[in-house]
Amino acid sequence: MMNNMFSMFDPASQTFFFNNWVAMFVLLLIFPKNLFFQSSRYPTTILLINKSMFNNLMNNVKKSQILFMNILISLFLLISVSNLMSLFPFIFTPTSHLSISLSMAMPLWLNLFLKSWIFNPLKSFSHLVPLNTPILLCPFMVIIETISSLIRPITLSIRLSANMIAGHILISLLSTMLGHSMLLFSTIFFILIILMMLETAVAVIQSYVFITLISLYLSETN
Repeated sequence: MMNNMFSMFDPASQTFFFNNWVAMFVLLLIFPKNLFFQSSRYPTTILLINKSMFNNLMNNVKKSQILFMNILISLFLLISVSNLMSLFPFIFTPTSHLSISLSMAMPLWLNLFLKSWIFNPLKSFSHLVPLNTPILLCPFMVIIETISSLIRPITLSIRLSANMIAGHILISLLSTMLGHSMLLFSTIFFILIILMMLETAVAVIQSYVFITLISLYLSETN
């Protein structure tokens, strides 16, 4: 008797086979067909991020370098996702290591550096001496500008890695205090929530700063 009672829920039953499958697909006839051609939230969100990043970076990049925007936006999404995923427990933080962040900054900087000095050497030399610089300070300014240009990939990678390491270390130190001080549990827990919110903002901001600085370096190659 029990088998007969629940056999209506079995699509493979011979008696109700046709009716059960028809009932499952009736809803597809009710919904409008345009619903199935719309994008989901994930590609819609990615599209909005791409449009906003494109509009922001176009202030630094000229139309002749618009093809480089795909690399910058893709790198922004890669760094942002890596930083945000690292906030979850037991997940490796790749951008906190110089071997990862430097491998992203060095090829881009080297490409822009070689392009500037090979195709436009006169303007590259002019960048070494700012306008209205006294003649006596010109040799020193050339040395300073050369060093600052050479250490750009190092500063990019250290800025990204240091900000990610600092937040994670502070969160881990406070989390270890939760088990040792039960009297301050509520206070420490509230501080941890604030730190997690700040670290989430830092994860996105640092990726945006990384891409913005590269776009500024790209604008100097014109």
